[in-house]
Amino acid sequence: QQRPGAFDHAKPLRQWRSQWPPIYEELLAHLQQKWPEGRGVREFIAILYLHREHAQSILVQAIEWALTQRCAHIDGIKLRLTQLALKEPAFSQLDLHQHPHLQQIGQQAVSTHAYDILVGGNSCLIQ
Repeated sequence: QQRPGAFDHAKPLRQWRSQWPPIYEELLAHLQQKWPEGRGVREFIAILYLHREHAQSILVQAIEWALTQRCAHIDGIKLRLTQLALKEPAFSQLDLHQHPHLQQIGQQAVSTHAYDILVGGNSCLIQ
């Protein structure tokens, strides 16, 4: 992190780089183009540190999403990781058999009369 110029020459990274998913190369190229002068590499290293908390498969999903959404940076990837970790709420089917008077809600014809009253005129005449 402190010496981004040494990134290409660090032996552990060179070994790992030969095995990591191709999306990492795409992300690195994107960040280096967006932020030359070392900032892009520092951002990439910060993203690599996310491996401490997340599996590679989840991180790959987050990177792919961030690249397609044009928010490929540490904050965009962290946002997607948070979204992936959230469980979608499960909603049960609402049974209205015990309440027949509610079964037609949303089925009735729309009336513009209430809107006419709110705007103080006849909405049919508005052009």
